[in-house]
Amino acid sequence: MEWMKAIVVGAGLAGLVAARTLHRARWEVVVLEASDGIGGRVRTDVVADFRLDRGFQMLFTGYPAVQRQLDLKALKLRVFDAGAIVVEGGRWHELGDPRKDLKALLPTLVSAAGLSSDKLALFRLLRQPAAEPEEMSTAELLRVRGFSERFIDLFFRGMFGSLYLDRSLAMSSACFLSDIRALSQGRAAVPRDGMQAIPDQIARDLPQEAIRLGTPALRLERSGGKVIGVQTSNETLEADAVILAAHSPEVERLSGIEMPKEAHSATCLYFHLPYPLYGHKKVVVNGYPNGFVSLAVQISNVASSYAPQAEHLLAATIIGAPDLSLEQLTKQALEDMQRWFPWRSIQSLNALAAYQVPFARLSQPPGFRAALPSNRTGTPGLYLAGEYTEWSSIEGALTSGERAADEVLRTEY
Repeated sequence: MEWMKAIVVGAGLAGLVAARTLHRARWEVVVLEASDGIGGRVRTDVVADFRLDRGFQMLFTGYPAVQRQLDLKALKLRVFDAGAIVVEGGRWHELGDPRKDLKALLPTLVSAAGLSSDKLALFRLLRQPAAEPEEMSTAELLRVRGFSERFIDLFFRGMFGSLYLDRSLAMSSACFLSDIRALSQGRAAVPRDGMQAIPDQIARDLPQEAIRLGTPALRLERSGGKVIGVQTSNETLEADAVILAAHSPEVERLSGIEMPKEAHSATCLYFHLPYPLYGHKKVVVNGYPNGFVSLAVQISNVASSYAPQAEHLLAATIIGAPDLSLEQLTKQALEDMQRWFPWRSIQSLNALAAYQVPFARLSQPPGFRAALPSNRTGTPGLYLAGEYTEWSSIEGALTSGERAADEVLRTEY
């Protein structure tokens, strides 16, 4: 029996999941990747024995697709402490989830970051993150849930504004509550060997020859109104189904289908620390008005494997992509964070690398899902897989890959 053939354009998480699903269904699969490695934005570089994820990222283990698609035990996850540290006015305010760490109860209760009503509202939100009847912005939702403006500014704009790369908290309340639910049911973590371990694990189930790196798709091959293959720089590949799982603008170029393109950018600076700055496994959120660095974490506290023995690594996230040199970024970031660590001079720290991601997270205002493209296009033989069909997250990418493959398998050929 001749196997059906599929071409997947893009070896990010969505493309890899789609390819693996089809391969398990006995399809012959070819994955075309324009870059020199798999993973899309979920990649890790090794620089001087430090593991540098291409932008600070966390894996939320409570998500359904994460649990379906990944062998979490094999990833050897290193878990963050639940909660965050908010720093402002020279003070550190600890906020945690006492259900997961009883030691966080007292510091959270005595923290001056919010009123007693804020802490009660936070415990309620973590315990029961039910959706509101009407979708709204996250900022509006937090006011509906009874949080004070000070607490919204200090904690939510710092923590979740950094994760969504939007301190205005204009993103959909549905996305926010999904993340809260995942954090409530699981943990935030990173793989021992860096985020690259996630796409590497998925790809191990594919034949080695199935993934072709450094092979951009030039155009789609069409016949009689149907997509029948892909043209690369040196050959034409025919297929029964083509799944576009590349970067959103590239998908639009190849397909002619309008894709979501409004997005937030991010910059991540990594600093080599010859000494530890703090001892816990929480992220540190900037509560100062108009801060340059939005969030930082001594990632080697969470995963010691991210740094050589006896060394430490600090990841600092800046919202946006400032047009500054590495030297200028370093200087401004260290000046800002010096207020966070008054007990230690950090002005002489060296930046190992800077990553600027211009399309780091799609804008997701209330009601955004209504405008998203579906996995099955109006063109026979052509399918879409990417977070732009779901929502901008690892969970969204994994889910989209599953659904794109399911659409292919449901089609009669």
